[in-house]
Amino acid sequence: MNKIIIVLLLLMGPLNAQTPLTNTFTYQGELKFNNALVNGSYDFRFSVFNVETGGSALEALVIENVTVTNGVFTTPITLTNDLFTGNKIWLGIEVKTNGTADPFELLSPRQEVTSSPYAIHAQFVGADAVTGVQIQNGSIDVNDIDTGSVQSRIIGSCVTGQYVKSVNVDGTLNCSGNIIGSTNTLPFQAIVNNKRVIRIDDRVDLGLTHAPSITLGGDSNSVSDYGSTISGGYLHTITNINSTIGGGIFNNVSGEIGTIGGGTTNEASGNISTISGGSNNTAGGYFSSVGGGINNQATGNRTTVGGGEKNLAIGSYSTSPGGLGNQAGGRYSFATGKYAIVRDSAASVDLDGDEGTFIWSDATATDANRFTSTGPNQFLIRATGGVGIGTNNPNGQQLYVLGSSYLRNDSDTSIAADLVLGGGSTNATDDGVLTSDLSIAGSDLFIKSNDAVLVTIDTNNDGDSGRFEVRSASAGTLLEVQEDGTVNIPGSLNVTGTISKSGGTFKIDHPLDPKNKYLYHSFIESPDMMNVYNGNITTDKHGEAWVELPEYFEALNRDFRYQLTVIGSFARAMVAEEISDNQFLIKTDEPDVKVSWQVTGIRQDAYAQKNRVQVEVDKPISEKGSYLYPEAWEVTEELE
Repeated sequence: MNKIIIVLLLLMGPLNAQTPLTNTFTYQGELKFNNALVNGSYDFRFSVFNVETGGSALEALVIENVTVTNGVFTTPITLTNDLFTGNKIWLGIEVKTNGTADPFELLSPRQEVTSSPYAIHAQFVGADAVTGVQIQNGSIDVNDIDTGSVQSRIIGSCVTGQYVKSVNVDGTLNCSGNIIGSTNTLPFQAIVNNKRVIRIDDRVDLGLTHAPSITLGGDSNSVSDYGSTISGGYLHTITNINSTIGGGIFNNVSGEIGTIGGGTTNEASGNISTISGGSNNTAGGYFSSVGGGINNQATGNRTTVGGGEKNLAIGSYSTSPGGLGNQAGGRYSFATGKYAIVRDSAASVDLDGDEGTFIWSDATATDANRFTSTGPNQFLIRATGGVGIGTNNPNGQQLYVLGSSYLRNDSDTSIAADLVLGGGSTNATDDGVLTSDLSIAGSDLFIKSNDAVLVTIDTNNDGDSGRFEVRSASAGTLLEVQEDGTVNIPGSLNVTGTISKSGGTFKIDHPLDPKNKYLYHSFIESPDMMNVYNGNITTDKHGEAWVELPEYFEALNRDFRYQLTVIGSFARAMVAEEISDNQFLIKTDEPDVKVSWQVTGIRQDAYAQKNRVQVEVDKPISEKGSYLYPEAWEVTEELE
């Protein structure tokens, strides 16, 4: 469309002189369409160029919804300061009806920005903008400079061997020889980002010896006595002499000559105590130390905790090298592993606690199930996997010794024999297995307790027979193994595992001739782990009878088998209902019939499930070709 634009450029300055100028000026123009003044809402795009025609826009600004009344419109335009460089600039103007998708239409020619809005440049001074042209020589003198905010240039220099100590306001220097620091009683401090990072205090000890303290790291670190140093970290405190904190956070040394290497929340309160690191550890005893870990305490004098968690060294000279929850409570005691406890003075009711006791506990211990000493000078080990000497596979034994062992009590002359296990005796007749002292008649081996012989091994048959015998001081013989292999047990025999035998009988005094004869009966054998139940019962007037079995019957057994025998009659009998709820029903075709019954079952208890009898088994290689009882087969032991 044809547009005729009459433009008035007006710089709208503030009426109040105290209102600061901005880089916004007002553009006013007149918009016509076909020489007719228009009314309505329009969108304008103003583009800035540094040439009157052509070129690329330096900046573009779109202003929407501008009201045009009788052709007249007014709008503020804000341009960036960088456009006002002292060179001419022009505005390119485009217009379209507001709220439509019509493209902008370019109006021509471009409008030159006149000097009135260009005066905005007066309040902005760009880089390298002030030269001798703008500020005449001598126009600013010393009275125009605030020396509190503008420093004079440095005047002079230090002689060789001296260094700048400070610079005065007038630019002159204060020089000192070979030092950096203060010459008064105030501490020397180094500041970074307005925070203290180094502080050195001049201090003297009680002997008037120069012993400064040094504080490095965060400005929250505090050293309050002589000869002490904090090397780094923050929120540390040293309140005693000649002490050191290396770093970390929240560490505190309150004892003399104490040391904390690092970590957090550690407390070295004992004199000459040391904590290497870790968290929440305490070295409270004289010459005490904690290597690291968490929540450990070395509270006794000359005590040590190596690390771990919640370990205590209470008795003087005690040690806990690590682990969890251990306590070395007695003097010269040692506790390690997990919840191994050497009792302290309070628990043992002894001033020295259980002194000299060594204790080690395995991983099965808990806080509620601690392994605790019962007296002084004990050597205690809890190892549920076994203790091995000379072997790394103790097979779960409390003590498994591989190799020679020699047990001897040289100090007690009342003991007539030495016990040698696995050899090692100086006796030339020692066979290296198990021997007794030749001073005992017959070279038998006796094991005594309270001077009563409890075990006898007679190897040369100088007694009743060659035998191994276990006796009780009050009850006599409990177990006898005779030379031919016969074992006699006068009491009961309880076997948890399985008995393997070639045959089995009971042996009793013969009921018809008990003085002169024995009666033997063989055991019932079966390839199954079978239980047998039987009894007699009489059916009722309806020919029925319920057999009640033990209440554990079905829990113990499976695979039931039945046998019924009618007594005194040719009646027929049957199992009418099989076992259920530990009972079964017998039914006869006549009433009042006596029936003998038998039921078998196969064991299904937990032991039987895991230990089924293997009926047929190959002999091991070492036993193949030999017989358990070759005389029964009428062959020699070795086959040809």
